[in-house]
Amino acid sequence: MNRKVGRPQGGPRGSTQQANALAEFLLTLTAGMTVRELAARYHVGKTLWSEYRSGLKIIPLELLTRLVQDHAPDERTRHGHMETATRLYAAALEAAHREPIPVAPPPLPPPTSTPTAAVMAPAESLERLRDAAVHAPCSSSVAAPRSRFSRCSPCCSDGVLQVGTPCSP
Repeated sequence: MNRKVGRPQGGPRGSTQQANALAEFLLTLTAGMTVRELAARYHVGKTLWSEYRSGLKIIPLELLTRLVQDHAPDERTRHGHMETATRLYAAALEAAHREPIPVAPPPLPPPTSTPTAAVMAPAESLERLRDAAVHAPCSSSVAAPRSRFSRCSPCCSDGVLQVGTPCSP
């Protein structure tokens, strides 16, 4: 059983009918080949092949010409496919140029240079909480005065004053 691995190709998803027509032609031309095989043979990434075959991107004419030459069994077929390929390519390119370019949303106003009170309040509250925890008195009778980074006296199990928990000797 000679079954190809990979996800089946979905329908065309190009932005124009012409791009979709070119994608359909590519699918017909490369029928039986996976994007992995195409990527290895033509040195173009798998993602690009998926985009070409779905109509999301227009395949370059040079690559399209190589495909037609490689996949047509005889000169007469090759000539007919080449005429179809160039016609579809030109139509897809022209339609892409006619497509309106999406307009970017207007830029956001520049941020103010001074923080507002709503932004400052949480930061100030956190600093007050931290200072209160660092300078909290130890309930142990052997506690020594502490600086901002000092440890509690040996009465605490791990030697560090736990915030909200009194020392227990």
